[in-house]
Amino acid sequence: MHTADTACRWLGETGGFWIQTFALIISAVAALWLIYSSASGERQRATIDLVVQQRRDKELEAAKLLIRNLHENNTTNFAKFLEDRASCEFTAILKVLNNYEFIAAAIRHGALDEKLFKRMQYTVVLKAWGALCPFVFELRKQDQHTTLFQEFQRMAERWKENPLKPD
Repeated sequence: MHTADTACRWLGETGGFWIQTFALIISAVAALWLIYSSASGERQRATIDLVVQQRRDKELEAAKLLIRNLHENNTTNFAKFLEDRASCEFTAILKVLNNYEFIAAAIRHGALDEKLFKRMQYTVVLKAWGALCPFVFELRKQDQHTTLFQEFQRMAERWKENPLKPD
Protein backbone atom coordinates (compact mmCIF):
# COMPACT_ATOMS: atom_id res chain seq x y z
CA MET A 1 0.00 0.00 0.00
CA HIS A 2 1.40 3.34 -1.07
CA THR A 3 0.34 6.45 0.66
CA ALA A 4 1.03 10.03 -0.33
CA ASP A 5 3.72 10.17 2.38
CA THR A 6 5.76 7.29 0.97
CA ALA A 7 5.36 8.45 -2.63
CA CYS A 8 7.16 11.76 -1.85
CA ARG A 9 10.22 10.04 -0.37
CA TRP A 10 13.57 9.68 -2.04
CA LEU A 11 16.29 7.55 -0.46
CA GLY A 12 14.08 7.28 2.59
CA GLU A 13 13.73 11.03 3.12
CA THR A 14 11.04 13.52 2.25
CA GLY A 15 11.30 16.16 -0.43
CA GLY A 16 11.49 18.89 2.22
CA PHE A 17 14.56 17.25 3.74
CA TRP A 18 16.34 17.23 0.38
CA ILE A 19 15.39 20.85 -0.42
CA GLN A 20 16.77 21.90 2.96
CA THR A 21 19.93 19.84 2.46
CA PHE A 22 20.61 21.31 -1.00
CA ALA A 23 19.94 24.83 0.30
CA LEU A 24 22.49 24.22 3.07
CA ILE A 25 25.07 22.91 0.59
CA ILE A 26 24.55 25.90 -1.70
CA SER A 27 24.91 28.26 1.28
CA ALA A 28 28.15 26.56 2.34
CA VAL A 29 29.60 26.78 -1.17
CA ALA A 30 28.62 30.46 -1.40
CA ALA A 31 30.24 31.16 1.98
CA LEU A 32 33.47 29.46 0.91
CA TRP A 33 33.48 31.43 -2.33
CA LEU A 34 33.01 34.69 -0.40
CA ILE A 35 35.85 33.82 1.96
CA TYR A 36 38.13 32.96 -0.96
CA SER A 37 37.15 36.11 -2.86
CA SER A 38 37.71 38.25 0.20
CA ALA A 39 41.13 36.72 0.87
CA SER A 40 42.11 37.18 -2.77
CA GLY A 41 41.01 40.81 -2.69
CA GLU A 42 42.93 41.40 0.52
CA ARG A 43 46.09 39.91 -1.01
CA GLN A 44 45.70 42.16 -4.04
CA ARG A 45 45.13 45.22 -1.83
CA ALA A 46 48.19 44.34 0.27
CA THR A 47 50.27 43.94 -2.90
CA ILE A 48 49.22 47.32 -4.27
CA ASP A 49 49.83 48.97 -0.90
CA LEU A 50 53.31 47.43 -0.75
CA VAL A 51 54.27 48.69 -4.21
CA VAL A 52 52.98 52.19 -3.41
CA GLN A 53 54.82 52.21 -0.09
CA GLN A 54 58.04 51.10 -1.78
CA ARG A 55 57.86 53.99 -4.21
CA ARG A 56 57.60 56.36 -1.24
CA ASP A 57 60.61 54.79 0.49
CA LYS A 58 63.41 57.19 -0.48
CA GLU A 59 66.19 54.94 0.83
CA LEU A 60 64.94 51.93 -1.13
CA GLU A 61 64.47 54.01 -4.28
CA ALA A 62 68.00 55.42 -3.90
CA ALA A 63 69.41 51.90 -3.44
CA LYS A 64 67.59 50.65 -6.53
CA LEU A 65 68.79 53.66 -8.53
CA LEU A 66 72.41 53.08 -7.45
CA ILE A 67 72.23 49.43 -8.52
CA ARG A 68 70.52 50.31 -11.79
CA ASN A 69 73.19 52.95 -12.55
CA LEU A 70 76.00 50.51 -11.74
CA HIS A 71 74.40 47.90 -13.97
CA GLU A 72 73.82 50.35 -16.82
CA ASN A 73 77.45 51.50 -16.54
CA ASN A 74 78.55 47.91 -17.26
CA THR A 75 79.28 46.79 -13.72
CA THR A 76 78.99 43.06 -14.20
CA ASN A 77 80.68 41.86 -11.04
CA PHE A 78 78.59 43.01 -8.10
CA ALA A 79 80.41 40.44 -5.96
CA LYS A 80 83.36 42.86 -5.82
CA PHE A 81 81.32 44.97 -3.39
CA LEU A 82 81.71 42.20 -0.80
CA GLU A 83 85.30 43.39 -0.29
CA ASP A 84 84.11 46.52 1.57
CA ARG A 85 81.02 45.72 3.59
CA ALA A 86 80.87 49.30 4.85
CA SER A 87 80.52 50.76 1.35
CA CYS A 88 77.34 52.44 0.17
CA GLU A 89 77.18 49.93 -2.72
CA PHE A 90 77.20 46.96 -0.34
CA THR A 91 74.54 48.58 1.82
CA ALA A 92 72.38 49.39 -1.22
CA ILE A 93 72.68 45.85 -2.57
CA LEU A 94 71.65 44.34 0.78
CA LYS A 95 68.72 46.76 1.07
CA VAL A 96 67.41 45.71 -2.35
CA LEU A 97 68.05 42.01 -1.75
CA ASN A 98 66.32 42.10 1.64
CA ASN A 99 63.36 43.87 0.08
CA TYR A 100 62.93 41.25 -2.64
CA GLU A 101 63.49 38.41 -0.17
CA PHE A 102 60.71 39.78 2.03
CA ILE A 103 58.35 40.06 -0.94
CA ALA A 104 59.18 36.59 -2.28
CA ALA A 105 58.61 35.03 1.16
CA ALA A 106 55.31 36.89 1.54
CA ILE A 107 54.21 35.67 -1.89
CA ARG A 108 55.24 32.09 -1.12
CA HIS A 109 53.20 32.11 2.07
CA GLY A 110 50.14 33.68 0.44
CA ALA A 111 50.29 37.12 2.06
CA LEU A 112 50.78 38.88 -1.30
CA ASP A 113 49.30 38.23 -4.73
CA GLU A 114 52.04 36.85 -6.97
CA LYS A 115 50.11 37.22 -10.21
CA LEU A 116 49.51 40.93 -9.61
CA PHE A 117 53.04 41.60 -8.35
CA LYS A 118 54.49 39.76 -11.35
CA ARG A 119 52.43 41.91 -13.75
CA MET A 120 53.65 45.06 -12.02
CA GLN A 121 57.31 44.20 -11.39
CA TYR A 122 58.33 41.37 -13.74
CA THR A 123 61.11 43.13 -15.65
CA VAL A 124 62.48 44.96 -12.61
CA VAL A 125 62.68 41.78 -10.53
CA LEU A 126 64.37 39.72 -13.25
CA LYS A 127 66.88 42.49 -14.01
CA ALA A 128 67.67 42.84 -10.30
CA TRP A 129 68.19 39.10 -9.88
CA GLY A 130 70.28 38.92 -13.05
CA ALA A 131 72.57 41.68 -11.80
CA LEU A 132 72.74 40.55 -8.18
CA CYS A 133 72.85 36.75 -8.36
CA PRO A 134 76.69 36.60 -8.55
CA PHE A 135 76.79 38.75 -5.41
CA VAL A 136 74.35 36.39 -3.66
CA PHE A 137 76.29 33.26 -4.67
CA GLU A 138 79.58 34.74 -3.46
CA LEU A 139 78.00 36.00 -0.22
CA ARG A 140 76.63 32.51 0.44
CA LYS A 141 80.06 31.04 -0.12
CA GLN A 142 81.89 33.59 2.04
CA ASP A 143 79.39 33.50 4.91
CA GLN A 144 78.71 29.75 4.53
CA HIS A 145 74.94 30.24 4.47
CA THR A 146 73.42 28.39 1.54
CA THR A 147 69.93 29.73 2.20
CA LEU A 148 70.64 33.46 1.92
CA PHE A 149 68.07 35.07 -0.39
CA GLN A 150 66.73 31.69 -1.50
CA GLU A 151 63.14 32.94 -1.69
CA PHE A 152 64.14 35.73 -4.07
CA GLN A 153 66.13 33.29 -6.17
CA ARG A 154 63.26 30.80 -6.27
CA MET A 155 60.78 33.49 -7.35
CA ALA A 156 63.07 34.93 -10.02
CA GLU A 157 63.85 31.50 -11.46
CA ARG A 158 60.17 30.53 -11.46
CA TRP A 159 59.28 33.75 -13.28
CA LYS A 160 62.08 33.21 -15.78
CA GLU A 161 60.77 29.69 -16.53
CA ASN A 162 57.22 31.05 -16.88
CA PRO A 163 57.58 34.49 -18.49
CA LEU A 164 54.91 37.14 -18.28
CA LYS A 165 52.56 36.69 -21.19
CA PRO A 166 51.31 39.67 -23.17
CA ASP A 167 47.58 40.33 -23.10
